[in-house]
Amino acid sequence: MKNTKELIVQKALELFNEKGIEYGGMRELAALLNMRVGNITYYFATKDDLVGELMNRLAEANTNTAKNYDLASLKGLLKMYREMFHNQYIYKCLFMSLVHLFTHHKGLVEQYKITEKKRKQRLADACKAMIDNGYLKQDADYNINGKIIAHVSLIARFWISESIVSYYDKSTEYVMCHYLNLISDEFLPYATSKGKKDIEAFLTEIT
Repeated sequence: MKNTKELIVQKALELFNEKGIEYGGMRELAALLNMRVGNITYYFATKDDLVGELMNRLAEANTNTAKNYDLASLKGLLKMYREMFHNQYIYKCLFMSLVHLFTHHKGLVEQYKITEKKRKQRLADACKAMIDNGYLKQDADYNINGKIIAHVSLIARFWISESIVSYYDKSTEYVMCHYLNLISDEFLPYATSKGKKDIEAFLTEIT
């Protein structure tokens, strides 16, 4: 049986995923849990604290995901992104309400910036390793540290919001495959023949 804190987190996630963080309040959450607001604030003093808990859980899930893949190969990196997309979808409210969080919940901004910095550094390190291991061209370093990291980060950050607008009638798996294809396309011009085989193998797996 889940403890009270875990029940609060799970029900909050359901509420925020359904309505958006900006439209789900502590009183509504308390009603869904059939408990008093004070029972929630005992564990999470403010809504920001509760959202921060969700952010921490997503960051932890993504950190654990990254450990499971060989990021020195293109296939390994792309498979990592596939699993991270699934992680993100579980916590999709954080991405649906990202602009709102940055403008109305200043206490969460620094927390997000730290996570974002780590994510970009992980991608930069992976790109360097893929150059060293022959998956990306030796002369790709400048482009990777600028264009590719920026573009991949943009896709990873906003694919959920963009898909709601452009692919609202498509399945989640279809949408994920579409954006994973876009990430693959970012690497393709810089991939060696070995790297292109990795990309092809990955795309075959997801289609």
